[in-house]
Amino acid sequence: MKPWKPWPLSLYDSALGLSRRSQLKRPMASLAAIIAGFWGMDPVLAQDQVPRRSANPQTYAITLTSALDGPIAADATLTLREAIALTNADLTLADLSPAEQSQVKPQKNGQNSEIRLELPPGAAIQLQSLLPPLRQGGLTLNGNGATLVPALATPLPWGLLVMADNITLQNLQLQGFHSRDPDDYPFVGAVVVTTGQMLYDLGRFPDIVQLTAPQNFVLEDSQLGANGFGVVLFEAQNPTLQRNQFRANWGSGLLTGKTAQGLQLADNLFWGNGDVAQADAVRLEGEINGTTIVGNTFCHNAGAGVFLFKPEGSIAVEQNLFVRNGHRNPAAALYLMGSGHRVQNNRILDQNGPGIAVAGYPRSVGNQLQDNLFAQLQGLSIDLVTRQARDIQAFRVADGPNPRRESHNRRSDTGNGAVQTPQFAGLEFFPFGDRVKISGRTDPDATVDLYRVLESGGYFGPLSEFVERTVADGEGNFEFSLVAWEAGDRLTAIATDPVYGTSEPAENAVIRDFAPLDAAATIDRPLPLPDLPTLCQEGPP
Repeated sequence: MKPWKPWPLSLYDSALGLSRRSQLKRPMASLAAIIAGFWGMDPVLAQDQVPRRSANPQTYAITLTSALDGPIAADATLTLREAIALTNADLTLADLSPAEQSQVKPQKNGQNSEIRLELPPGAAIQLQSLLPPLRQGGLTLNGNGATLVPALATPLPWGLLVMADNITLQNLQLQGFHSRDPDDYPFVGAVVVTTGQMLYDLGRFPDIVQLTAPQNFVLEDSQLGANGFGVVLFEAQNPTLQRNQFRANWGSGLLTGKTAQGLQLADNLFWGNGDVAQADAVRLEGEINGTTIVGNTFCHNAGAGVFLFKPEGSIAVEQNLFVRNGHRNPAAALYLMGSGHRVQNNRILDQNGPGIAVAGYPRSVGNQLQDNLFAQLQGLSIDLVTRQARDIQAFRVADGPNPRRESHNRRSDTGNGAVQTPQFAGLEFFPFGDRVKISGRTDPDATVDLYRVLESGGYFGPLSEFVERTVADGEGNFEFSLVAWEAGDRLTAIATDPVYGTSEPAENAVIRDFAPLDAAATIDRPLPLPDLPTLCQEGPP
């Protein structure tokens, strides 16, 4: 039997009400599987012994007009708790009063269930206890802007628990979900997606719906704030989170666990998350292959915008804005572990740390980091971490400029295989006629991107403005012939190897004319800062 793989202690922080058992060991599929593995049995057979119960085969269109909550009873008011219980087959239509039945319409022709809240503006459902989990596949819960909160004296570890395929949550606000007792539950968040098998193992549920990770979960147009975590995708397949706001959650706005393959994270705002613990706005662990993070804004989060910890699989990060993160824990805006990630066309500004960091351990290679723009960093635009840097700083903020690769051994001890940073032929270039030729060396056949540096101070970047692209020859030589230039322009460059990925930025060079040195001052140009969302302009919570 393979040994348990420990989780990082920071993942399940007792301040957020997470299980101490989960702090110590990463759970396997189930206690039955653990026992079966110990005795040499087939763990799949042991998993099949977990009792399962189907949801209601009948689907409904349910309209809720009351924000009340309390024990299930046949009375004048249909509650959200009762609506969910009906779709779960914990209730039948006959169990409802005539007044409650009038708000329920059985669906026909294979239509899925929808629970629609039509509450007065600003109404909040104060939950007296945990809602039943969402067990009916295909269910849509449309909150119409309504808010779910725990009753004042009732801390609850989650707001909505998703346990079946094809469930959609829309137009909801979830606030204040956490747990005061860290031994109560293995995960805490406004929304948790899981098979529920761990909860069965811990004696929380008598049965589950399915053994496979819930597929095609959708959360959209919702706001999650002041929770232990925002969304916990403990077990999910092809989930989509789009057009949501994750605001001032105690820990990460989004946390993955065992699997979140095919995650689509699009057009969300992550603001002010992580001030209590687990500072990263998005923390990705487990199986995350096929994840795409596109068009999101990350600002004023306490740590990194996106942090990957020992993931399985590769992701794409494109067209996002990272601004003013790391105010509590200095960190890279984007910290990558693993191989084959693609990071393109992002803007990273005013970061309390470097822009993009690539871990040295575990081995992380082939990460393509191109067409990104950086400004006002406390570190490099791209920082390839070495294995020699083993303190916590290296796993948050990276370790600064690396020496040139003089040994093949560096391939295995540095992020992206220590791709050779471009080395300019000199740190000053002079015009010949109307052109300036910029030359240097890097790894053979690498793509070299030349950037203009728009900030004074520092020796390495930042990569402020893309200028031109070329490919080095078979010996690593490259050359640019610039027509558009001004005396005083500062330049830097990165190299991207098709196998090992992208390098750190080159030491800055400057274009000079033939005037005396003191007359060849470098030029400060205005930074191309984007329009920021109002929350990002205001500052951290």
